[in-house]
Amino acid sequence: MDVDLRAWVEAHRGGFERTGVKVQFIRSNPPNSTRPEKGQSLRFEAEGQIVDFLLWDSGECEVLSGETPAAVTVTQHRVLSEADLSELARRLFPDALASLDENSVADD
Repeated sequence: MDVDLRAWVEAHRGGFERTGVKVQFIRSNPPNSTRPEKGQSLRFEAEGQIVDFLLWDSGECEVLSGETPAAVTVTQHRVLSEADLSELARRLFPDALASLDENSVADD
């Protein structure tokens, strides 16, 4: 896996914040994991929605989302690059991630 979540968050924080989505890099190794590989974690919060990305070195990405921590849906994805991560985030936060496209153009 070639994704640095902390760097990705910092590169796109402005786009998320402009649309009211708080994004936070939480930790580099989720605690209490029984998985042999290492992982990274992100939390997104927007108007009554919480989304956690747990990204493992293998490229597996578990997405936990719900209106509250008690009402969580878990989905599994494959994330092998920052482009994969951006595409997954676009599906979850389409309004916020429109600004990712603007940031990409501005960064060029």
